[in-house]
Amino acid sequence: RVLHVVNYVLFFFNILLGFFSCTLRILLSVVFGTILIPRLDRTIYMRGFERFDKGHNTYLGMLVVDLYLTHPILKLFVQVMLELKVDNTHGMSPI
Repeated sequence: RVLHVVNYVLFFFNILLGFFSCTLRILLSVVFGTILIPRLDRTIYMRGFERFDKGHNTYLGMLVVDLYLTHPILKLFVQVMLELKVDNTHGMSPI
């Protein structure tokens, strides 16, 4: 009989404790989310769910494009091709 009374009382206590714990967790995530919004290189989702963070994915895409546009071999290739084009416009042979 005492066990039923204790379970009854603890049920409402656990509901209140869970509600306050949930509220505190939401408030802390809002605070830390506001602080970490400029840090797009750090995703706010846990491992395995990073693909749902659109800001993080956009940042990674920008890094890939930046890598492709500043790659030294690609830049050298484009420079050589532009020089060959300039030489061709003056009537010179490219080889």
